[in-house]
Amino acid sequence: MGATLNSCLYEIALLALEDKKKIKDIMKLQGINSVAIYGLGRLGLALNVLLKKSDVNIVYGLDIDRKKHVDGLRVLHPNDDAQEHVDIIIITPLKGSNEIIDNLKSNNAANIIKVSDFLEELIIATTQLD
Repeated sequence: MGATLNSCLYEIALLALEDKKKIKDIMKLQGINSVAIYGLGRLGLALNVLLKKSDVNIVYGLDIDRKKHVDGLRVLHPNDDAQEHVDIIIITPLKGSNEIIDNLKSNNAANIIKVSDFLEELIIATTQLD
């Protein structure tokens, strides 16, 4: 029940940010020009839509389901060697996120952040710019 509630809260945060056109600018100020999204479930797909609407460069998605298909997004398995360098990988699964981060750190030089931390930073930055 807690994970479902958290997922809903994150989706509400995404909706709150949706009207903000400053997301790309905020990310650029933080040196983030390219993104990968890990986890293409409900929350990952919502994040994908938000970032696309903000013209953020989403290079690829990562998901353990190799058959996952998302329009306009190349989907790779987390263990694939074909991963291009990105500035940040945003982890959307709420369960096991620390283990996911540990696994990705061993194979990837990108900054890795949980979706909760990413959204919190965006919300703080957008309110400071208002």
